Amino acid sequence: MAAGTGYESGPGMKEILALVNLAIIFGIVYFAGRKGIIASLKTRSEDVRKKLFESKEELEKATKQLNEVRAQLEDFEATKKSMLENTKKDAESLGAKILEEATVSASKILEEAKLAAANEVRGAASNLKADLIRETMAEASQILANNKDKQATLHKQLFETMNLDIKGAQN
Repeated sequence: MAAGTGYESGPGMKEILALVNLAIIFGIVYFAGRKGIIASLKTRSEDVRKKLFESKEELEKATKQLNEVRAQLEDFEATKKSMLENTKKDAESLGAKILEEATVSASKILEEAKLAAANEVRGAASNLKADLIRETMAEASQILANNKDKQATLHKQLFETMNLDIKGAQN
């Protein structure tokens, strides 16, 4: 190097020694660590391959489970639809049956009410007849009682007339 010019030509001895030292370190690392690095890379490669295989198996298993769940869901939907239709039919049938039973029950109640009304009318008519007979008997008794007095008076008059005639015939 020339003093004062500020110009350098090529690498100096320091740089060449640094490169040689660097090459020696890389060489030592390469020869000493090569087996460890290769084994580590191989192990890592096998681990990655194994994890990929496991992931693929897990993906296939999950896909299979998903398909099973979808099939079950479809079966469930079909079952639900069928159950809803059956329930609707049963409800309609039950409604018709209840309506029929209510109609029969209403008819029975109406017939029973008619019979009860007829019985009430018969009872009332019987009571009226009994009342009429009682009143008629009471009036007849009254009339007979009144006539008895008249009959007794007539008998008395008759006997008196007969007694007078008998007495007059005897005299």
